[in-house]
Amino acid sequence: MDYFVENTAPIWVLGALLLTMTGIAYVHTRRFEALLAMVAAVALTAVGLIAEQLIVTPREEVQATLAELLERVEANDLQGVLTMVAPTADDLSSDAQALMPLFDVHKARATGEVEVQINNDVNPPEAVATFRFFADVSLYFNRDGDRWVINAYSTTKDWRRDAARL
Repeated sequence: MDYFVENTAPIWVLGALLLTMTGIAYVHTRRFEALLAMVAAVALTAVGLIAEQLIVTPREEVQATLAELLERVEANDLQGVLTMVAPTADDLSSDAQALMPLFDVHKARATGEVEVQINNDVNPPEAVATFRFFADVSLYFNRDGDRWVINAYSTTKDWRRDAARL
């Protein structure tokens, strides 16, 4: 079901198919009921598109959290970044406090596709967002009330070793 509320393409395709089928019925019969079926197909498609915009899935919440994190990094807002880190993530907090003051970030973007995996089988739910940001990065999130917080990260590049040379 998440697929339908995260992507408008299936809604558009189903709506187009329904409209085509009801349009063919109307052209062949010229009956008022067939015209009402066409109107219903358009209305159903519109409801689906509106629902897709209104329903926010956990995957979309994690993607929005990641986008907010990157905006704060780009703004060089250390305190803002730290508010997004879980209180128990001491390593992550200390890395941010040590590394962020060393750099003046002008652009912070995830390149390529952001892949988000959600695990609702644990309490609280967990998520992993994997993306490219100078290196392959995976951020590990936990659900904390109504928001997602970052509790760990891993990267293909050893940031601590590289930062020690600065």
